[in-house]
Amino acid sequence: MTWIASTAHPAAQRCWGQECIVYDIDSGNTHLVTPLAAEVLRELQNRPCNLETLVEVVLQHSVNDAEPPALSEMQTALSTILDDLARIDLIRWSAP
Repeated sequence: MTWIASTAHPAAQRCWGQECIVYDIDSGNTHLVTPLAAEVLRELQNRPCNLETLVEVVLQHSVNDAEPPALSEMQTALSTILDDLARIDLIRWSAP
């Protein structure tokens, strides 16, 4: 399954520590998300991705972390984030 951003315009983001605000220009809605969810949204605004690609991208960005997350934990976390972002209409899945 491939995920894509569902908005015509990129959502504006601002992050402070462990909180990020995402403003959906198309709907006018503002959402509080985690930094990881904001990263996923940024990636999907640049290009459609499947879960496996998103896991690779996130793990590459966490290379400098003292203890990078396990692959299965990252897949579970990203699956939840994708479902949450889809529920608030920031992303949607696209059939191949």
